[in-house]
Amino acid sequence: MTTHQNQSQTLDLRPFTVSIAQDAVDDLHARLDRTRYAAEPADTAGSADWPAGAPVSYLREMVAHWRSDFDWRAQEERMNALPQFLTEIDGQTVHFAHVRSANEDAVPLLLLHTYPGSFVDFVDVVPHLTDDFHLVIPSLPGVGFSQPLADGAWDSPRTARAWTPSCGAWATTRTGPTAPTTARSCPGSWRCSPPTASSARTSSSSSPSPRATPPSSSG
Repeated sequence: MTTHQNQSQTLDLRPFTVSIAQDAVDDLHARLDRTRYAAEPADTAGSADWPAGAPVSYLREMVAHWRSDFDWRAQEERMNALPQFLTEIDGQTVHFAHVRSANEDAVPLLLLHTYPGSFVDFVDVVPHLTDDFHLVIPSLPGVGFSQPLADGAWDSPRTARAWTPSCGAWATTRTGPTAPTTARSCPGSWRCSPPTASSARTSSSSSPSPRATPPSSSG
């Protein structure tokens, strides 16, 4: 565990690896195998139209994809290509990926996914950004690996406020398999003591993508 402190926030960083137990994956497969479909009206059987909701044929194809075509272990490998950590912010466990640029003068960039979505939304763009940016890619509280919620009061304003004191600490923390854990000067206009909402460069994704939420054994 790494502890980093600046004037606005103290963060205890715990390295994190996505690793879902095989029995949880097997349980999900078994529940998909037990899916019970509604009877499809004869006049809409095989139709791609949605006059009465999702066609049963569509649901069967979707379940077949998640049961047989989707490779969870391949997705784990894809996510684990990014250095990931857990920390505590305002009493909440927060998961994030932290990818540093080889350019020490790169600007910290906070990438925030929307809902529904996850930090996986940004995996494919990481190689295109690290020439110029140090990337911090958190999972929103209550989503994916930022669970469980410590309390039910995590609305949008509270979530936005959580990033403000944390950004300075993230920006000055060197994480990764080869980077020493020491503080560094904040480049450009990034103000670390304390940062303001307007000083953090942020980006959000609005396109849907597979959720990073682990398979659940409940339900």
